[in-house]
Amino acid sequence: MRRSYNILALLGFSSCTTHYYISKVECDEAFGGTVWFMRKGKTDRGVIFSDNRLTWPAPYKFSKRFTPSPEDVEVADKILKDNIGTVISYAKQTGVNYSLKNKNSLKNYFRQYVGGINELGERQIFKVLHLKSNMSPTTDYTNIIDVLDGGDSYITVLINLDTLKLDEFYVGG
Repeated sequence: MRRSYNILALLGFSSCTTHYYISKVECDEAFGGTVWFMRKGKTDRGVIFSDNRLTWPAPYKFSKRFTPSPEDVEVADKILKDNIGTVISYAKQTGVNYSLKNKNSLKNYFRQYVGGINELGERQIFKVLHLKSNMSPTTDYTNIIDVLDGGDSYITVLINLDTLKLDEFYVGG
């Protein structure tokens, strides 16, 4: 219990420096852990999954999980923005480019962040981006959103926080 208060205090403090409003989401206790809802200004940004939150489908085979801080999220978002041209180019080549036109289009995506440590000991963030206009009021964002098809309305990326690189991405489902 004390640990959760420390995390709440840490996230609350961090949110002041990155201008995020972060709140705990009530969700199915069967999956354990915590889901934090993020809002920046008037815009819903996404959710952060705690290290002990069961996520399915399990993103990658992390050797260990960690809870991304708002600063980690900011770094991951910047890395994606810096590499968005590569993602858009791939989407165009595969014929699934409809909504993602430039880095400003990213604000139209709801994001889910899962932190993990890879086999080299590097911190990575698995990030799911789902086009907000395709989400229904019943979409359960407290679990990983998984789509079998969807063009560029569904994008997954793996961002390395230690090397500051986009390690992997996939457009579609």
